[in-house]
Amino acid sequence: MDHEVILRYLEIILRSWPLFIFVILFTYKRYLSSLLERVYKGSFYGASFEAIPMIQKEKIHQGKYFNSPVDRVVEHIKNNPKEAFDEYVKVYKYYIYLKEFFILYLALK
Repeated sequence: MDHEVILRYLEIILRSWPLFIFVILFTYKRYLSSLLERVYKGSFYGASFEAIPMIQKEKIHQGKYFNSPVDRVVEHIKNNPKEAFDEYVKVYKYYIYLKEFFILYLALK
């Protein structure tokens, strides 16, 4: 009798695992986000991650390692103005060609 009850509870838990995962993620979201901000190396299937200790996190955020993507783009443009301009021209030409293609495609339909 006791084994049947335990097996029934185990079955209920195993069938409703997404709910438990959601509750765990919601409960510990602050700690998980802090951990994910500090990860600088990782491997998914091998499950080897390296994170910065909490004390060093504030120092590194002020450095150049964790700049936002916008800051990295601005820094790249400042350091390589000719390459940045050439890339901009390529993207703009591609945009114009793509726009003209869709105009012609819709006109011929």
